[in-house]
Amino acid sequence: EDGNLKVPLQFVTANPFRAATRLRNWLLYGIAIQCGLRRGELLKLRLDDLPHPDSPGLKIRRRAHDTADSRRYRPGVKTVERILDLSGELRTGLRAYLTNRPPSGRRGGVSPYLFVTAEGDALSITGANEVIGVIARAARIDDLSWHSLRHTWAEALADELLAHHPEEETLALLRTLGGWKPRSTMPLHYTQNAMAKRASVFLRARNERLYRSPGGHA
Repeated sequence: EDGNLKVPLQFVTANPFRAATRLRNWLLYGIAIQCGLRRGELLKLRLDDLPHPDSPGLKIRRRAHDTADSRRYRPGVKTVERILDLSGELRTGLRAYLTNRPPSGRRGGVSPYLFVTAEGDALSITGANEVIGVIARAARIDDLSWHSLRHTWAEALADELLAHHPEEETLALLRTLGGWKPRSTMPLHYTQNAMAKRASVFLRARNERLYRSPGGHA
C-alpha cells in the first residue's frame, strides 16, 4: 500500500540466465504463458501499455505506423487489440524491473519499449529467440518456442473455459482473449481439441463403470 516492494524477487542459483537478465526474461516468459502473447506482441509492448491505477490491464496495441521502432527487423502485431489482466506476481515483477537499477532492472534510455538490452535498446527478434532457446535447453524441450507457448496457453484456456461456459461462449471468449479476428478458425481448433479431450475422459470413466455396475456383464 505504501508503494514499496515487500517481497524480494529472487532466483535460484541454477537459473540458466545471467543475473542481469533473469528478471527481464522471467517477465517475458511469464507474460507469454499467462496471456498467450505472440512474440511480436511481447516485443512491441511499450511503457505506456503497462497497467496503472486508472487502467489496470496490459494493453496489446497494433501501432501499424510505429515510427519509434528503429530495429532492423521490426516485430509485427497482426492482431486484434485487447486489454489483459496480469497476476499479482507479474505486476510485482514489472515494478521491480522498472524501479531496480541496472543490471537487474531495466536500462533507461530513449527506447519506449518494455523489454530492452543491457544498453537500453529494444530487444530484437533474435534476442527473444535466444531467450526461449535457453529455456528450451534448460527444460529439455527441443521444440519449445514462443509460438508453442501460445498453443499451450490456448489449449489450457479452452479446457478451463469449457468447465464454466457453453461451447459457443467459450469460442467467443477465446477469440477475445487471444486477439483473433471474429472469422478466425484457429480458436475453433482449440475448443474442438478441448471438447475431444473431455469426451475421451468421460468415455474412459463410463467404460470403467460398465462392469462394476449391478447390470454389468462379464
